[in-house]
Amino acid sequence: RGECLAMYSPVVNGLHIGELVVDGSGRLGQLIQYIPESGEFGVALLGSRDVVRLEPGSLRAVLNSEVGEPGGPGREDGFDLAVGPQTRRLVLGEEASRCLAERGFSVLRLHGGDDLEAARSVMRQLEKEDKLGRLPLETEEG
Repeated sequence: RGECLAMYSPVVNGLHIGELVVDGSGRLGQLIQYIPESGEFGVALLGSRDVVRLEPGSLRAVLNSEVGEPGGPGREDGFDLAVGPQTRRLVLGEEASRCLAERGFSVLRLHGGDDLEAARSVMRQLEKEDKLGRLPLETEEG
C-alpha cells in the first residue's frame, strides 16, 4: 500500500512559507518552515547563516517599498529579490531576467549557507576575468 506525503505549508497570520518577512528588530528573513508544536516559524535571516524560531505575531510581510530599488531612490541597500532555502528557481529566474532587461543589472540578498562565501569568491573571480557583462544589444530582447 503506497502512502502520499504532502508538504505542510500553512498560512498563519497571513504569512506563508517562502515569504520575505521582518521581525520587531528590523531583521529580514525568509519563512522556511512552520513548527506546529510550538506555533513558531523557522526564519532564515538574510545576510547571515542564522535560522531562528519566531512567533507569527512578531513577524510581518515586507512591502516592496521597504526594500528600495537598487540604483534608484530609497534604501542604499535595496535589492530585487531575497534568495533563501525556499526561493523557487522559476521565480528567481523570471525576476532576475526582468531586472536585467529593464536596468541591466539585478541585486539579490542571500541567506548565507555554507557555500555563500564560495559563491561570492567565484563571482568576484569571474568579474576580475571580465567574464560578467551585458549581452550585445542585438541579442537582447526588446
